[in-house]
Amino acid sequence: MKNELISLLQKAYDDGIVTSIILTKILKAKEDLKISDADFHKLDDQIRIETYLKKVEERKEKGVVYFGDLTKQYRITEEDKEILKAKKSAEQKPTPPAKPAKQTAAVSSAEVSSVPSSKAEKKSIDVPAAKSTGDVVLIVDDNPNHIKLTQKLLEKNGYVCITAETPQKALALALQKNPSIILCDFNFGIGKQTGLDLFHELKSKKIIVPFIIVSAYFQKEFVDYARGIGVTDYLTKPFEPEILLSTIKQYLTAKKN
Repeated sequence: MKNELISLLQKAYDDGIVTSIILTKILKAKEDLKISDADFHKLDDQIRIETYLKKVEERKEKGVVYFGDLTKQYRITEEDKEILKAKKSAEQKPTPPAKPAKQTAAVSSAEVSSVPSSKAEKKSIDVPAAKSTGDVVLIVDDNPNHIKLTQKLLEKNGYVCITAETPQKALALALQKNPSIILCDFNFGIGKQTGLDLFHELKSKKIIVPFIIVSAYFQKEFVDYARGIGVTDYLTKPFEPEILLSTIKQYLTAKKN
């Protein structure tokens, strides 16, 4: 039973998506185990930090810039940072200095990879862009980098993108452009309208389209509240591009059927 709880927590953190189904299963597994809150939080923290470290390594290996802030997403506290720092320091071992490489006339693999290849460039240029689906996606976020990365991903996959950095601008665009689906951040700053304010405004004006909150807020209360008022879905940052694409496709397909 404990393995089931661990698997559920790992899935929630690894996917970067919290669904009501997963949360219900986690709470049931916790109840069945009769595990104390203290022990549950200890286990949750362990898996949270392990997943954070895994995502950091994936970022380094793939060279992919994930959406959002990993530290914020996985709620890495100052105490966590000290633990991670101590762990990293303990794992590091002194390595002997590398011997100088022998000089040869051959070109090293590193040098080859750094030389521009006209053939590779030609291949890249000749790859056709994905055919436009005609579906318009409205991206609403106050982080220009997040907008840029999301727009690049979606346009590469055939979507038409329009963007806004505030809920007010997004409302005006939604009225003018009639988007097929909306991706919206949750928080736009203290004292400013939120993504949920935009959702309410759209409903009041009878603009009914799939509305997906995309936020670094992972806490259950945010997810439950958003779903409770009728938001279509709630994705958390960071996430793999494939997750965003499959989610968009899912709701656009449902909308057309």
